[in-house]
Amino acid sequence: MKKSIIIGAVFGALIVPLSSLGLIFVWAEVLFIPFTLFTKWLLLLFFFDTSQVNAMVVMSLFVLINIVWYAFFGYILGLIYQQTSKWVVISIIIIYYCMFAFFGINSVNYVTEKNIDDKQSDITSFTECVNAGFPVMESYPRQCRADNGLFVEEIGNELQQTNLIQLDYPRPNQMVSSPLRITGRARGYWFFEGSFPVVLTDWDGLIIAQGIATAQAEWMTEDFVPFTATLNFAQPTYKNNGSLILQKDNPSGLPENDDALEVPIFFETEKN
Repeated sequence: MKKSIIIGAVFGALIVPLSSLGLIFVWAEVLFIPFTLFTKWLLLLFFFDTSQVNAMVVMSLFVLINIVWYAFFGYILGLIYQQTSKWVVISIIIIYYCMFAFFGINSVNYVTEKNIDDKQSDITSFTECVNAGFPVMESYPRQCRADNGLFVEEIGNELQQTNLIQLDYPRPNQMVSSPLRITGRARGYWFFEGSFPVVLTDWDGLIIAQGIATAQAEWMTEDFVPFTATLNFAQPTYKNNGSLILQKDNPSGLPENDDALEVPIFFETEKN
């Protein structure tokens, strides 16, 4: 009996510190250090919320259960040792650890694959797809294929308006700064009195600059006429994306005569 208790105590003393590593990982999470895969596996196993407090509770219970389990397991091994031989006990321990390693590795692989799948399922835009490292097809507009779908780069309505107005600079999704010089070509009937309005907005649609594009040749024609415009604006302080809108001049004021080319742009961030 004494041997059984001693073997159980020794076995428990050797294995419990390994289990306690999980608790250390959780304490690290409370200090805002990222979870390890080991901790994530345990939380997944117990179906607990991955909050910091719940994680500590789960891991504390896990260590407590381990202390009881391994002491009991060691006690049983002691009884087996008394009835058989040490080789039987060693064989049982080896089999136990092989099973533990097998299920542990498979659980970690499951969590790893699940994290990858979750990351891929979180992709909802062309930019996120590119940032995740998926291949980009150099079509126009560009396309990025992730495991959860195909994402097309946003270029506004440029393709729909290409027979009416064509923008040379800036191009869709290009970085711009103030002063912004705009160049392109538009059909003569896009102008009125040789000009049309140009608007620059921030990410929220707020107008941060507006001006007039002027024809650089005779505009009373149905052919394409070159134009230029210059906009001065203050650098947005929140987010660096916006839109450039080139509006068809509509002196009649009738809604059915309204038209516009709208393309996304990005503002260059100021360097300190």
